[in-house]
Amino acid sequence: MAKYLSFKLKGKLLFISIVTTIIIFFLFNTAVYLVIRKLSFEQAVETSSTYANKYAMSAKNVFDYDMGLTKGIANLAQYKGNYSENKRDSIYTGMMIEICKMNPEYISVWLSMELKYFQEGYKTNHGRKLIATVRKGSGFSVDVYHRDMESPNIGSDYYQIKADNVPVLAEPYIDSELGNFMITSLIYPIKNESDSAFAGVGGIDIPLSRLQGMFDRMDLLPGSKAFIISNTGIIVSHTDQRSVGKNITELYSELNNQYNLIDKIKSGKYIQPFKQNILDEDYLTSVMPFKVEETIAPWAVFISIPESIIFGKFEKIRTNFIIFSFLGLLLILGVFVMFSNNIEKIIERVTHAINTLADGNLNVSQDFKDNSNGKLRKLNDSLKLLVSKLKYTANFAQEIEKGNFDADFELRSEDDQMGKALMNMRLGLLMAKSDEEMRREKDTRSAWISDGLARFADILRKDSTDFEVFSVKLISELVKYIDAHVGGIYVVDDFTPGEIFIRLTGSYAYEGEKLLKKRIEMEEGLIGACIKEGSIKQINDIPKGYLSISSSLGERIPKSLIILPLKTKTEIIGALELASLKEFNSSTLEFLEKLAESIAVSFISIKMQKKTEELLEQSKLQTEQMMAQEEEMRLNMEEMMLTQEEMEHKEEQLKLILEELEIQEEDMKKRIESIKKL
Repeated sequence: MAKYLSFKLKGKLLFISIVTTIIIFFLFNTAVYLVIRKLSFEQAVETSSTYANKYAMSAKNVFDYDMGLTKGIANLAQYKGNYSENKRDSIYTGMMIEICKMNPEYISVWLSMELKYFQEGYKTNHGRKLIATVRKGSGFSVDVYHRDMESPNIGSDYYQIKADNVPVLAEPYIDSELGNFMITSLIYPIKNESDSAFAGVGGIDIPLSRLQGMFDRMDLLPGSKAFIISNTGIIVSHTDQRSVGKNITELYSELNNQYNLIDKIKSGKYIQPFKQNILDEDYLTSVMPFKVEETIAPWAVFISIPESIIFGKFEKIRTNFIIFSFLGLLLILGVFVMFSNNIEKIIERVTHAINTLADGNLNVSQDFKDNSNGKLRKLNDSLKLLVSKLKYTANFAQEIEKGNFDADFELRSEDDQMGKALMNMRLGLLMAKSDEEMRREKDTRSAWISDGLARFADILRKDSTDFEVFSVKLISELVKYIDAHVGGIYVVDDFTPGEIFIRLTGSYAYEGEKLLKKRIEMEEGLIGACIKEGSIKQINDIPKGYLSISSSLGERIPKSLIILPLKTKTEIIGALELASLKEFNSSTLEFLEKLAESIAVSFISIKMQKKTEELLEQSKLQTEQMMAQEEEMRLNMEEMMLTQEEMEHKEEQLKLILEELEIQEEDMKKRIESIKKL
């Protein structure tokens, strides 16, 4: 303290100015640091949750598609018709082979049927027949087994499925006969046609490597980890394939115990993002459970993003801000040193004002009397200018803290380093905000597409054998969802032998000739061209008279028209036509492209079901004809037998007559001999 008091007034002024400026610099930097870090963490939590939800929906969509086909083969087995057991097995096998051909990744498709419902005369409550179509190289093998013939095998997996009577996404397993890799089975119950009792199950075996392929295509942030676990905690796919097949209770035992992950996943509860440490690196992890169709055992997606990536941009902005702030600090100190020699004699007059500024209070009075050859007046002007600059800069910083990035700010000179630092900070925050808005817009688009796909997946899952009813409901919901005005669904009709044409099965707001013309020849018009080429047609200059939209203002020509082919990888089954008074955006087009394949798969299922019913009816008619022919043959055989008996009777009479004639002839010979002797 004695040494401090021995300083000259100029030294005291410099010391106080430096300390005060450093304190203000530290407090200002701390406030900015806390605000930016908070924004970065909130953005990181949202990003992690968005990624988890996105890839949970992707995995769910993969399994929902497989479960839809499983449900289809199970529903097919419900309709036994009047066929023999061998005939039904042939139909089932044909359907299973077609499913395997449509989906090259499938290992096998199978049916396990209770014999008491599917084998005439079988009365025992246990016993079942298993028909399995298994992929063998480029072909397929069909195997038939009988199981549980001696007892109901209580405690087996099949017995549990029979007791629960709900669809199942099986826990991963390795079948050495099929291959040394992880497999899961999608299983759907078969209901008896007459009383809806449990009559067996249909199933599809798929390799879990297809989920690994989905992870390989993920656009995760650098260094991020992602994996999917089953209901019991088995890791079925992981960005690090070495972890596949392990259980989360072993690999992350402490984490599981801390957050009770397995129990929460089994209950299907969303888990808030949490921090975890992996190999001395901190990660932010989000967990998103998902259920497949009507199953009761959720699986979950884990997304872990390194905090170094999350806060990397924040650290860069903070470092730049500190550098520019430090340069501004040096500038201010230089100003203090340069002018300290000129204000040494009058510094005591403004000590109170400087101390007030040192306390952070910018409301300083600078009204001093000029009694020193104008020096006090110059100091007064300089002090006013300094306070004005600090207030201006502080106000600008406060506006940035509030999120008002449009606040006006002008550099006082080309050398205004603090002003440049603040403007650079604002620019950096604006860029971060812009990136966040773009990311949110992208996430909003993705969410809209995902919600739409989920919504229409629910519509497509519902059974229907009537193209018209199903198509009208589907096109009505679709036109409303994408905010279009008119639309129609066209399906290739090949049900009549030797005749193929395009039929309008459902429409929304069609009028006039467009509504009446429900039949279109193949390759006719835009619809025929779309189906032939298998490509999307988007037209913004619609020909006059092709299509119109009625409204309160009269008839108007649409501004945009989209025609999409309804196709799978191997077949085009129809087209989807939509028109609107405004142009369709890229999100709508992306959504329609993804939905079109799902619609095609559903229509193929309906088409196959309808053809199956026609085949069943045709077989029934053929059976009746054969029975009539058999009856006619029986009557003919009886008539032939009567004729044969009558002929045998006449032949017997003829033999008697011949014998009589032989006797008479012999007698005649004897008489002639007697006459000769005489």
